[in-house]
Amino acid sequence: MADLTAADVTVTVEHKDLTHNLKMAVMTFALGDGAKTVPAGGVPLPDLRPFWMHHRIIELAFTSKGGSGFLFDFDRANHKIMVKTFDYDAGADGPAIAFTGALPATTLRALVYGK
Repeated sequence: MADLTAADVTVTVEHKDLTHNLKMAVMTFALGDGAKTVPAGGVPLPDLRPFWMHHRIIELAFTSKGGSGFLFDFDRANHKIMVKTFDYDAGADGPAIAFTGALPATTLRALVYGK
């Protein structure tokens, strides 16, 4: 199976605001198709243009996980979406661990703040 790439992530700006040279936007992210897998290290994001940013993303907080059951986190240093799942081995709730399998079609909502 092929890994998901930045070209497989669709970013849509739903609302944007500009204050004191800082930008804030509500966005949706569409990724996964059930055939491509999450690469080790996370799903790469497109460059900053679709995010309505010119310099950097200060914070990206996912507000809706699309009912997928996965945990999504922003890796600022590597500009990637980390996908995690929970380890329920031996009847105990384990820590969230990196997921690298096939990701079903997922739509996420997020609040993005940057310059």
